[in-house]
Amino acid sequence: MPSLGFWLLLFECVKRYADQYRIKAAMLAAEARDETHAAIRTDLFRMSQWYLRLADQAVKNSHLDVYYETPPSTGKPSASPA
Repeated sequence: MPSLGFWLLLFECVKRYADQYRIKAAMLAAEARDETHAAIRTDLFRMSQWYLRLADQAVKNSHLDVYYETPPSTGKPSASPA
């Protein structure tokens, strides 16, 4: 099982990614406010919302604990590819 230090480092990395997504969302929203073309403005606002969702998802995924354990060996040799 990973140590506490590992989890703290992982959390800090995820937090940094989430913060970067939020900054990008704010930049896109500011760009959208200055845009005069309606279709481009709409697309920029939509993209800013997607980045906010990415930030939320990054934080949510950081709370998942997924472990993979190799199945025990059965003692039979595995078939080699031809």
